[in-house]
Amino acid sequence: MTSSRVFGKLWAAALMVFFALAQSAAAAETVLLWTTSQQRATVTSVLQSETSEALQERGFSVITLPTRTAETSPEELSAFAGQYRASRVFVLRLASSSGATFSVSLRRHSVQTGLPLQPVLEPHSSPLDGQNVASHLVSRALDGRPSAGEAQANTTHTNEFDFLMGVSLSGGVIIAPKYIDDDLDLYGAALHFLFEAEDHALGFSLDCALVNGGRRDNGQCGVSVRGYYRFGESDLGGFLGGALGLSVFVFQTIDAVGWGGHAILSGGVEFFRRNPVRLRMSVDVLLPFYILEQDPHEVDVVAGRNLLQKTAYVVTPTLNLGVFF
Repeated sequence: MTSSRVFGKLWAAALMVFFALAQSAAAAETVLLWTTSQQRATVTSVLQSETSEALQERGFSVITLPTRTAETSPEELSAFAGQYRASRVFVLRLASSSGATFSVSLRRHSVQTGLPLQPVLEPHSSPLDGQNVASHLVSRALDGRPSAGEAQANTTHTNEFDFLMGVSLSGGVIIAPKYIDDDLDLYGAALHFLFEAEDHALGFSLDCALVNGGRRDNGQCGVSVRGYYRFGESDLGGFLGGALGLSVFVFQTIDAVGWGGHAILSGGVEFFRRNPVRLRMSVDVLLPFYILEQDPHEVDVVAGRNLLQKTAYVVTPTLNLGVFF
């Protein structure tokens, strides 16, 4: 059995595993609702219950923690988010009364750092209108649109970054002129280092790949500076990205070599992204800024063809399966 067939069967098995994980990750998104209150228990209970129902109407599975009178620390919020595998954390705050009104807010916090992402404060005069109050707060917390009358900055975002490492396996084909080879496959591995914020990530990667099982030392290696923009905030979400870097491509089959800069277009899906260990499936397309140039003194003696000074531009689309932690 050829290396290409073995590799094809391995990738088919890996894809089946990833599709099974996708179904698991696509389950209802879990959110954590934490309440701190300086109001009466009856008032707190009404708003907490209505807020939970408003979140459920948005399709979330809500875990409601016991009410506290004191503020909680960001570290504690982050720890509870990890314990319950929550993809979002909301803190409902009911402040002490000031005359006939009191302030109630629903603030979203980062599951990674516990810091507030979208603080929202809104005064209300009556807890009996809890359903409308909760619906309004949830809508604003999820959509990120504060009311026009608020004077404070309600869209403060954290710039905290989390450091991630990852390892990925890649497999693909090489798009090249037919005189190089009619059937080229490529597979390899990469090491990733990322600094990740809430919706984007920056970092770099080191990768190497072999062509047709490394026959005659055919292969490609490179280093890239990468950036990604992430979509969605559940355990299952997509991303788009790109990279710039340097690489070298050696193709000893025709004694050709090329090196220089390259660009990479990338897109894919992340699984279990709110967990300590996550999985990623992506498609990368490497576009080199150079061509393969053949040694001008080499001749294909076996085929009886003159291959003097052949050049080729090659593009390598790959499917990548990775684990990040």
